[in-house]
Formats: sequence, C-alpha cells, structure tokens
Amino acid sequence: MEITINPEHVQAIKKCFTERFNGKFNSGSVPDILNHLASNYHIDEMSERLLRHLIAHIRKEDLLAPAFIMSRSGNGYWLTVDAKEQADFILQELNRVANIYGNYEKLHKRTRESAPKKAVQQMNIFI
Repeated sequence: MEITINPEHVQAIKKCFTERFNGKFNSGSVPDILNHLASNYHIDEMSERLLRHLIAHIRKEDLLAPAFIMSRSGNGYWLTVDAKEQADFILQELNRVANIYGNYEKLHKRTRESAPKKAVQQMNIFI
C-alpha cells in the first residue's frame, strides 16, 4: 500500500516540532505528537504509521535543515539544531547498524553460499 504525502501534513509536522518538540527535554512520543497535531492543527485522521512515514520523509528530504528530528527508544522524537548532538546521534545509529550486521553476517554468508546455483551448460566450440 502506497502512502501519499500530503504537503499540508508535512508543514504541520514541521511546525509541531519547531514549536512544541524542540530540544531533547521537550521530546514526545508518537501519541503525544498526534495529540498535538489534532489539537493545534486539526489533523485528526493521521495514523501512527502515517506519522512515522512523514517524519521519515522530512528526514530523508532534510526539510528542517539545519535542524534534524532525532529519536530514541524511551525518549521519543525531538528537534535539535545542536551539531554535536546530531553528530553523536548519527555515530550511534551507524554503530547500531554495524552491530546488527555483525550479528547476522554469518547467517547472511551461509544463505548466500547455500543458495541453489543456476545450472551452467558447458559449450565446446571447435574451429
């Protein structure tokens, strides 16, 4: 199922983060953000899945530069312009990805090696 990006929703989310969820100590969970969008921007129909998708879109397109929407389990989402916080965040995320791959590298290698090989016919060419 393809998710449509509504520019008005994107603008509302950007304003929501700029005004309310700005700084780590003002972080909010997905339900907090949805409640803020409903009460301040009259966006009632947004699902948690759609909100996460739109936050990902804002991140991918870097629509809040130089700020960035940060997230951490247990802390929720927040906006920051702090370059050190952003650098620490991306380093932590890259280390997390490397750790995940390290945990599954052997399985990945094994599944690639045990995948059925296509039969190759040998052709003898005589000139």
